[in-house]
Amino acid sequence: MTLSASDASTSLDEILCSARSTLDSEEARLFQARQAIPDIATQHDNLLSDLYKSLHSSPTTALQTVRYIGCQLLDRTLTPSSSGASVVDDRPLYWTRLMGLITIRHALSNRGSSRRERIFKACKLFESESRNLPARTSNSLKPDKDPIVLSCFDPFNLDNNLAQSNPSAVVALTLAHETILGHPLVVLIFPVRYDDFDAGIVEETFEPIFCTSNRLVLTISMGRNRFDLERFPGRRRSSKAPDNKNRIGLVNGKPAPSTDGPEFLEFTLPALSMTEVKGDWSVVDNRCVTTLETGELHADSLDELADKTAFDGSGGGFLSNEISYRSRLLHRDLGAQIPLGHLHVPRISNFDSTILSNMTSQTRALIVAALESSK
Repeated sequence: MTLSASDASTSLDEILCSARSTLDSEEARLFQARQAIPDIATQHDNLLSDLYKSLHSSPTTALQTVRYIGCQLLDRTLTPSSSGASVVDDRPLYWTRLMGLITIRHALSNRGSSRRERIFKACKLFESESRNLPARTSNSLKPDKDPIVLSCFDPFNLDNNLAQSNPSAVVALTLAHETILGHPLVVLIFPVRYDDFDAGIVEETFEPIFCTSNRLVLTISMGRNRFDLERFPGRRRSSKAPDNKNRIGLVNGKPAPSTDGPEFLEFTLPALSMTEVKGDWSVVDNRCVTTLETGELHADSLDELADKTAFDGSGGGFLSNEISYRSRLLHRDLGAQIPLGHLHVPRISNFDSTILSNMTSQTRALIVAALESSK
């Protein structure tokens, strides 16, 4: 018997309450989210109810179940809305994924000595499938041209705005079913968590991408009040902003290296043609960085930064800068020739479908410009 939406939500709320003492700070926001924004946070509760029932009744097939439900969650998100919405809302995917992880842990608890290992594998698989990590194309067509890879991020700053969307994910998920100049799109969704970056999620994801045939790789995140092509990613974490687990990147209040490598790197995007794209927002080839020696600096070339110590890259000092730095470092070390760089899309605080539709259209135009100028 399939539970009604209200029955499914009630059952999941009971699971959430029973798990209260085990939740991290990111998962604990579900208590408020499911009350304050139920249309968003409980949208896929029926899917999670199916997940729980399947895991509880057949724990031996847990990995197959969570893989299927994780794929279903992503596919539902990518399915064009019957309401005629012009853009994909990224928020139900985010909140459902968190609730799904709690559901998996609850369903697989008290299952013998292998419980911890089974739960860990199941949770990791559910996360990876619902984030499309590793990459699989969402386009059902058989392309005759290499894919375009877009990465984006979960919502963040949720303690200040629980209904916050991340426009990078809205743009990427909306474009996911398209082909641009014949190239299909592959979308990857990254967590806003330092722990995952420390564990190598960027390198694990991008290494197979850089070792296969792809046309363009664009990492995207929410930034300022314009489109920024972030030319010089920096090595260090310097932002005071917390990640979704309320962890700060600073160590003892000071900027900390994210990984081994040079202080600054440079992207390989065709910036000149991309900055000529017109739309509601300006497009900037952002060369501004901050160094420990000179403070803020506008660099005309990477050579100018050769003897400088990074404080902020052109993309700042948070995880958007870090995905740019880590992916470019790997790209360089593997000798990849795929055009690669980071795009900051304009900041939003409210989910406005008209604004987000215009933002998506301008991003599409930026991708077209990049493709046409790097043939």
